[in-house]
Amino acid sequence: MGGATVRTTGKRMLATSILLSAVTLSCGGAGDGIGPTTLTLEQQLQEALDEGFTQVSNGKGFSVAVWTPSQPMWTGVAGVSHGAIPITRRSVFAAGSITKTFTALTVLRLAEAGILDLDDSLHSWLPDYTHVDRDINMEEYLLTSIAAPYFAKGTAWSYSTTGYVLLRMIIEQVTGGTIAEAYRSYVIEPLGLLDTYTCHEESLPGETAHGWLDITGDGVYDDFSTIPNTSFCSAAGGQIFTTASDLAMLARALMHRRTFLRAATYNEMTDFYLPSGHDEPMVQGYGLGLMWFNNAWTSGQTIWGHGGNAPGYAAGMLYMVDYGTVVTLMDNTEEGEAMVVLDRILDVITQNVTRRE
Repeated sequence: MGGATVRTTGKRMLATSILLSAVTLSCGGAGDGIGPTTLTLEQQLQEALDEGFTQVSNGKGFSVAVWTPSQPMWTGVAGVSHGAIPITRRSVFAAGSITKTFTALTVLRLAEAGILDLDDSLHSWLPDYTHVDRDINMEEYLLTSIAAPYFAKGTAWSYSTTGYVLLRMIIEQVTGGTIAEAYRSYVIEPLGLLDTYTCHEESLPGETAHGWLDITGDGVYDDFSTIPNTSFCSAAGGQIFTTASDLAMLARALMHRRTFLRAATYNEMTDFYLPSGHDEPMVQGYGLGLMWFNNAWTSGQTIWGHGGNAPGYAAGMLYMVDYGTVVTLMDNTEEGEAMVVLDRILDVITQNVTRRE
């Protein structure tokens, strides 16, 4: 099931996240960008966020969290949700395709519990779908979305959203509950994530940041929150809304402390599939719900994690393996304005955190 649905099957979805290209601009060594300073790391990070925000031509709001082995979690914010309502550290954003990491973790923990096996056939848990009715439902969505394979199984890979829809359907079949209940039982509550929700099955808090995108094509952002998102959330099989600090807590437990999964499971999750000829140039390899960002785009650094975007939002969850440092960024637009901010944040880290040998 892991190899078939997570890595290679389904209709390819375009750009995983505009944020991914940001890492190609940063990760410089000492002497690049920011010079000597007497500011603390937290002060430098906030300064980088503020200065980056002033250079964004059409941004709305950002929330950034950074954790290093020698410092407490830092969270910084800039900009607004809507009108004069500011972004706060409790502001919740759509995580987009970072939801895939939650899906993968749920499947892996179900496997650890012996409830399913990663080598199970899809048909161990799902029907053949030989008939569909007139209702718009998950089965119809899948049958109209799945096209002919791009390649023979095991010869290449293509980023697959459809595969993760199938996985979420399996989770619901296996657990007998909703995907929101499964995320909460297997990921959210065990990690102590207090500001993480699944749309549309759970009510989003009042501090949910409004998402902005150009709906009409006139070059001006529109408030996407005025449009019901039920169809998007249900078609994707549930979507995570969360804060930068909650994402950073997940990344820290999973990729730095490595306490959330058993060692063998984590090793399988990070056994990145690295064939030539794949069609996501900013991704060097894909594991089980985690990306290895292309080293050619990260100045040779090893950075794992995931990116995501959704209508009105973009998000990034990065683990800088060489520095043992987690960086997460939430943006309430989806047009790539976060690149300038993320570039400056990564520069601060590479100049202040000791690189591990």
